[in-house]
Amino acid sequence: MVMQNGTMMNQNNGLPIIKKVLIFTFLVYLLVVGFFLGIRYQQNKDSEAFNSLIKEANKEKEIVYVYQANQNNSSEPAPQEGTLETHTSKKLGISFKYFQYEKALSPIKVKETEDKVHLYINYLPNEPDDPIGGNYLEVFTKDPNISLEKAVSEKFLIGYSKDDCEVVPKRLSQDYIRYTPEFEYVYINVPGINPDDTLAVKQEKTNRCPVGYTYFNSISYFVMDKKHPDKYAFVNIGQSSFLSYPGIGWYLTLQFND
Repeated sequence: MVMQNGTMMNQNNGLPIIKKVLIFTFLVYLLVVGFFLGIRYQQNKDSEAFNSLIKEANKEKEIVYVYQANQNNSSEPAPQEGTLETHTSKKLGISFKYFQYEKALSPIKVKETEDKVHLYINYLPNEPDDPIGGNYLEVFTKDPNISLEKAVSEKFLIGYSKDDCEVVPKRLSQDYIRYTPEFEYVYINVPGINPDDTLAVKQEKTNRCPVGYTYFNSISYFVMDKKHPDKYAFVNIGQSSFLSYPGIGWYLTLQFND
């Protein structure tokens, strides 16, 4: 108690309000932390489930089911039977899985050429065996002590202007974060492209960067496993990819091996 202008004042009048504010702030903090912990817990559970699937499918072949929408636009999925195949390259130190439909008229083919592995389909019976038009990955070695971004820059962008092309981190979808949290991703971007540019102008600007390795009008990127920092891969998916499991592209099953 203090005397002010002849009146007794209580110094503790403001304490209840402060306590309420502190309690409210603490409760909000607990809710926010709990929310993000819940998200992380679910991501870990999903990752564990996916890893269990991969471990259980370590056999060369395993019968599984993939689901696609019915042709009659029904909301019910239509089961399709097939085989989960594994491609392992001891030379490149990688492996991945892809789904081979049992009743597919043209099977998926996998072909290894030098430092590349191609996934493709020959749709016509007499079509020449040409893997160039499909999905593929290419493996490179690197100094394990430098970052993926620096490795890609030194490998591909020496002599190129930074105004024309740059190496930037890839914007990851939830699937990448969920299934490959130990991987790092970057891609070669063209910063000079504007949304209002015509397709011809965009193509011209893209051609100023390394042809075939620059992100433009298709999905492609570089990826490295933090547990195997002595190598990385360039993944080119194009406009569409082959599945390995319901909703999971083959590239999400990519593993770097010793």
